[in-house]
Amino acid sequence: MKKLKLLILIAFLIVVVLIAHDILLQYWYLFLASAVVVFLVLKIVPNMLKSKYENELQKLQEKRKEVQKKYFVDQNMDEETFRQLDTEIDEKFQKLKSKLEKKKMSKVK
Repeated sequence: MKKLKLLILIAFLIVVVLIAHDILLQYWYLFLASAVVVFLVLKIVPNMLKSKYENELQKLQEKRKEVQKKYFVDQNMDEETFRQLDTEIDEKFQKLKSKLEKKKMSKVK
């Protein structure tokens, strides 16, 4: 009984290998095209993330300028609120900066 199961398993594996061989020979251009698409995606997506982080950094800088304008020029906010907002913006800025640095370091490797 064990030999029969083993023979069935071997026959099944041979059939799978032959089918895979036929598919590879008939549709090799699809595999090549898929490999090209995967390669391009792996090159494009990190750049998209990098630009996303850069845009967020720019928005945070603009927000910081607005908060500073409200506090220093318009004098519409008290010092405690200003310090709190400035600290929050600075923390977000540092997090994004570190993510951007990690992306740059991974790109260099």
